[in-house]
Amino acid sequence: MFSLLQTPNFTGLTSRASYDAAATDHASPCRSPGNVNMSPRIVDDLIPVILESDDHWWPRDLSRLALVSPAWVGPIRRRLYACPKLDSFHACTLFARTVSANLHLLPLIHGIDLRPTLTRSVVLTETDMTSVRFVLNLKGLQTVTLGGELAVRAERFIQMIGHTHSITSLHIDGSYMSQDNGDMACRCAASLDWDDSIAFRFTRSLRTLRLTHLHLDITPSDMPSPLRVRKLVLEDVSMESGSIEDLFFGSWASLRHLSISSSSPQSVQDLALPLLECCEQLESLNYEACGAAANGGLFERDLPALSTIRDLRLFDVDLNLQTLSFIAGACRALIQLSVLGRAPQLHGQDWIELLHSGVLPSLRVLQTSSGHNQPPSGFRKWSEETCCQLKSACAARNISLLYL
Repeated sequence: MFSLLQTPNFTGLTSRASYDAAATDHASPCRSPGNVNMSPRIVDDLIPVILESDDHWWPRDLSRLALVSPAWVGPIRRRLYACPKLDSFHACTLFARTVSANLHLLPLIHGIDLRPTLTRSVVLTETDMTSVRFVLNLKGLQTVTLGGELAVRAERFIQMIGHTHSITSLHIDGSYMSQDNGDMACRCAASLDWDDSIAFRFTRSLRTLRLTHLHLDITPSDMPSPLRVRKLVLEDVSMESGSIEDLFFGSWASLRHLSISSSSPQSVQDLALPLLECCEQLESLNYEACGAAANGGLFERDLPALSTIRDLRLFDVDLNLQTLSFIAGACRALIQLSVLGRAPQLHGQDWIELLHSGVLPSLRVLQTSSGHNQPPSGFRKWSEETCCQLKSACAARNISLLYL
């Protein structure tokens, strides 16, 4: 590991294999007469470059690198404390204790990822909850993720967040609670009860809201929401009560990016339809029916949101030429279109015909599978001739074609 630290041309390296190869070439110490016993030494300015060159450092590796020399401590602290991920209540307690004893670490913390879980062998203590409150009351947090046990009746822990004026991104992740884990202390479903008391806590800066694997209850409101959220991500969200339109009642005009995905085709459509009826300034839409084909008939309606969309991504949506023609007619501003998965019944010739018609004048990127769904036999790949014709049709319109 340490031999790579003295590699002269480090900035041009992009993989650990490259590091090892370069280290082998340059491992010899300087051989000038005056430096016979000089050991290789890294230039301190390269330390941030080394750390930023790889996104897959393990915390344990970073802790070991911090022992190399004092020059490593600062850059590694900034990386470790930028957004700590705490997977247990004990970890929350240790983290709170460390930060309390080292206040100089506070300016390094810009986000927090809390996913503590309970097992049958772990008992929740008052100290644990005090630590969670301490962490959620840190000043300057920009991103907050609540998962694990904190995703159960998540509104309780949202109310614990002390300084909401700086938070730009909030993620409630119930993925762990949806798993079949036999060692879990309880099997409560992840849930969120959304009302005005939550909306009015994030009036200043919240720009991204992401809800994952949870049951959502929304209390209707007669007051326009103060939120100005630009990106909403709904992943396997089940509406238990209320209407999804009331989530940002009166402020949907701020939303620019919408992503909806679900393993239930009916759920994804039930969420998408009312949102597309009240969002009039959308720039991108990601619509996924994971594991089961969703009916593409949703896009054959007169929906205001479609006219402004520039980036449309459809995954496992059952599309035919008629539906695609409706999309092309409604999404006149479309720049990037992705139709992926094995559900679409669009033949290669359908795409060629659509491109030749010129109904998508702004389209610059087309991403599609190299085949189509042909019941009852299933997915059928296109011939090489069809692929070449589609490529030529795209080239004639100055469109980049990407196959998956």
